[in-house]
Amino acid sequence: MKSIKTKKKSIGEGSPCFIAAGIAEEYNKNLDRAKILISAAAEAGCDAVRFCSKGISKESCRKIFDFCQEKNLIFYVSVFEEKDSEWLADIDIPIFKIPSEKLRDLFLVEYVAKRKKPIILSLGLASEKEIDRAVTTVYKSGNEKVILQYCVFDYPAKIEKLNLKSILYCKKNFGVPVGFSDHSEGKEASCLAVALGADIIEKHLDFGGKKRPYCLTPETIGEWVFQIRRTEKAVGRA
Repeated sequence: MKSIKTKKKSIGEGSPCFIAAGIAEEYNKNLDRAKILISAAAEAGCDAVRFCSKGISKESCRKIFDFCQEKNLIFYVSVFEEKDSEWLADIDIPIFKIPSEKLRDLFLVEYVAKRKKPIILSLGLASEKEIDRAVTTVYKSGNEKVILQYCVFDYPAKIEKLNLKSILYCKKNFGVPVGFSDHSEGKEASCLAVALGADIIEKHLDFGGKKRPYCLTPETIGEWVFQIRRTEKAVGRA
C-alpha cells in the first residue's frame, strides 16, 4: 500500500486518517460564510477543507486558500473543467479531486493528473472498469499519486446501501490509499469506514437545515472528528 505525501501531510499506510470537510459551491461567492465553516473545521481538528471549482473566481479562491493557510488547513478542490486546473495550479493547490460525475471524462482526468499533484478519484458513479481506466489514465500521465475515494452517490445515502467493504476491495485490487466520502446521516458510517482502513474521510459541512440532513454543522463537526480519532485508537496497529 502506497503512502502519498502532500506538503503538510501523508495519506495512506502508516499515517493517521486524513479528515476533510467538504464545503458546498454556494459558499464560493460568500466568503464571510465560508470563513465561518473553515474556522469550524480548523477548531474541530480537521486536516483539510474541500471546495468546488464551480462558480469560483481565481481571486476568491486565492482568498480562501490564504485563509486556510492561516488556519493551518490544507485547501483542495474538486475540478469540473480543464481550464479550472490551470489557474488552480497557479495558486499551488496541493491536491486535486475529480468528482464522481466527472470520473468518466478521461480527458479531464489526464489533464489534471499532468499537474503531478496528488489526485483523488471519486467513485460514486463508477463501475470497476471505469475505475481501472481512470487509474490507468493517471499512471500513463506520469503521475503515481492516486487516491481513490469510495462513496454512494445519494443524498442522504442510506446506511444499508453503503457497502463499506468496498473500501477493502479497492485497497486490495488497486493498491493505493482509499478514502470514504460520507453522505449518510450521523457519524457511524465515518467511524466504521476508519475501522475498515479508510485513509481519508470527507463529509459535507454546512449550517444545518432539513434539506441537508447528511451534513455536519459547526456545532457537530467537533464530535465527528473526536469519534474518528477515538475509533483510530480503538483499532490500533497490527
